[in-house]
Amino acid sequence: MKTRSPLKGMLAYSFYSASGNLSLVFLFCLLLGSWFLITGSPNIFMFFLLVAISFPPAVILLGGKGGMKWERFQITMPLKRKEVATANYLSIVIALIMGIVLIGIISSIGFALHENMLDLFVSAGLEMLTLYFALVLIATGLIYPLACTKPGKSKSSEQALFLVCMLSAAGIFQLVSWVGNRAFLSQEIISLLQIVIAGIVFIASYLITRRIYAKLDF
Repeated sequence: MKTRSPLKGMLAYSFYSASGNLSLVFLFCLLLGSWFLITGSPNIFMFFLLVAISFPPAVILLGGKGGMKWERFQITMPLKRKEVATANYLSIVIALIMGIVLIGIISSIGFALHENMLDLFVSAGLEMLTLYFALVLIATGLIYPLACTKPGKSKSSEQALFLVCMLSAAGIFQLVSWVGNRAFLSQEIISLLQIVIAGIVFIASYLITRRIYAKLDF
């Protein structure tokens, strides 16, 4: 009989603990998506992109037993500490993928119903989608090492850390955009730079967090 992977179990636990809030988020996304499909409004579409990409990872961070939680009980589970860190980072990637799949479904239907929406998506939607995606990656990259150094934070402390890291990530992107514009780079190149920087921060954060958590004394 095949035993379940501890990493898969940790991922399942993380999503199960946040399932109530995730359900509300995806219900809200479906309502926004339906509103967009009915009206064809570009503003609703842009707001839908923001919610679908950023809200699921935020729920995992703030609403689940994974997320920012680096607790004593985790080291009693049948998995290595580095696997706990891997599960937390992987849960964010999965949440992002879930949002992208939903965006792909709603967008495909929207393009069929509203021909002008394809031009909007190519001209502005992809840029905003890239920005939101990169923002989540870099904010997560800032949050996890900081949360790991002080386990057992209160809910208000976690929310404050989340807000500070999101604002810091937005500030970094504004700086990249400013430097790119000063260097006369195209918006496509600036967006690519933002994604690359976000990816580097996310991967570096994962490696740093693994080392910190391995040495963490509860």
